[in-house]
Amino acid sequence: MKDNQGNKLPTISQAIEFRIEQYGHARTQAAKKIGITTLKLSQIIRGHKAVSRNLMWKLYRYGIPPVVLIQPQRKSRSYFRSGVQIEDLEGGSLGVPSSSLG
Repeated sequence: MKDNQGNKLPTISQAIEFRIEQYGHARTQAAKKIGITTLKLSQIIRGHKAVSRNLMWKLYRYGIPPVVLIQPQRKSRSYFRSGVQIEDLEGGSLGVPSSSLG
């Protein structure tokens, strides 16, 4: 996604990492300031956890711009407990025939 000047916006993960570095925080300090656990912060940065509306407010208060927070996110892999994405299964690339998916 791009802003109104045509510049590519950073992902939420990139914006969080930038703020953490800019503020000179460790991830544990940043998580505490944001109001979440270190584990959840790491999951968000890695893209394994989606950002809820409540968390968007917390990240906004931490200094993440709203335009970054409201851009479409890629689908979180946390929905699939095994970490296997539907695209992997449908393509049969994991040895699972597409017909067995129901």
